[in-house]
Amino acid sequence: MLKRSSGVLLALAVRAKSSLSAVEKEGGGTTESEQLSRYVPSSSEAPELLQPYVEPTPFVSARRLQVFLASMGIGATTVWVVYYLLSKSMSNAHEEEELCVQRVVESNRLAMMDPQSLIPDFTAPSSFNELKEKMRQHQRELERQQAEIDRDTIMLHREVVFRMKVWWNASLTHVQEACDHFGVALQRRRERIAEIHIKRLLEEEGYQFVKLRSGNTHIW
Repeated sequence: MLKRSSGVLLALAVRAKSSLSAVEKEGGGTTESEQLSRYVPSSSEAPELLQPYVEPTPFVSARRLQVFLASMGIGATTVWVVYYLLSKSMSNAHEEEELCVQRVVESNRLAMMDPQSLIPDFTAPSSFNELKEKMRQHQRELERQQAEIDRDTIMLHREVVFRMKVWWNASLTHVQEACDHFGVALQRRRERIAEIHIKRLLEEEGYQFVKLRSGNTHIW
């Protein structure tokens, strides 16, 4: 009888020990789970825990755009100056060549003429009015020759200046349009990113989106 009671007590002690160890394990698991799942207050309870919205920095900033436009303007001005100098030098060289050709042609013509015909007949004017008329005729002849020279000279310089002005105005117009379109696209991208960020934060905090209608205005 004594042996049976001692065996029962031993079995009860072993069962109590195993139950205590199981309780301790469950207690340790609950503490670990509590450590893993910490309580995070909502935005209404702790709004200061919300992360501030940081706007993403675009790759093309206003400073970089200004530097690019300034460098493009400097490059275009340099090209225009070089082209102007080259066209001016070419125009001067062409004019000098035309004058040399005219001199050679005139000298050949004089060499082929009769020596007697080289000296024109000179008749002295008999009155002051006749002298004045001859001076006017000579002046008109000089003006006619100068007009012919002006018409025969090359118009490269004026044409180049005109085309450069047209190209420059068109370039400025295209640059302005591109800047306007870029600004609109950048503003829309910022608004879209801000909207997506706000929606994501609200969804993480457990808010539900409700469509509200006020006339033609739709919220979300």
